[in-house]
Amino acid sequence: MSRVEAQALDAALVDRALKRVKEQLRELPDHGIGYGLLRQLNPATREQLREAPTPQIGFNYLGRQGGSSGARLPGADWQPLPQGGGPRSQDPGMPVHHVLDINAYTQDLPGGPELVARVDWPAELLEQQDVQRLADGWLRALRSIAQHAQAPDAGGYTPSDLPLVSLNQTQLDRLQSKWGGRK
Repeated sequence: MSRVEAQALDAALVDRALKRVKEQLRELPDHGIGYGLLRQLNPATREQLREAPTPQIGFNYLGRQGGSSGARLPGADWQPLPQGGGPRSQDPGMPVHHVLDINAYTQDLPGGPELVARVDWPAELLEQQDVQRLADGWLRALRSIAQHAQAPDAGGYTPSDLPLVSLNQTQLDRLQSKWGGRK
């Protein structure tokens, strides 16, 4: 994918989005690890979840890798291959799990850590220029989040940070605005 130098998203928009995602993730039991078990293996919940929509985008974060690309890391059981592609023995007629698959990892480089992402999709389902536009938007959002995180006033409380009081995000933001303190 190409490197896009796009204008950052509005900081207030990024702040609100991060807080909403933070709250949504905190609501998931066990960080969502049991969803597949509930959907596939639990007879009591399988029928309820069978009609739920399946994700069209698969995202797999493979962790953080030290060293330079291509060099076998000592003691490493495995390492990502940036240009590795899909399995060579895979039948091209086999159904895909997602319309779009993103596999990403962080690589430690001399200039600092860098996110490396590989995007795969069936050419019969998506046009390359559509995937490119989506990837460019994703990069723009990631850069905006990274830029926002470096700001001294980034962050702030959300309702799950304060379980002993019943406040929603709007009320917390008003208190923050009126009384200051950590954002």
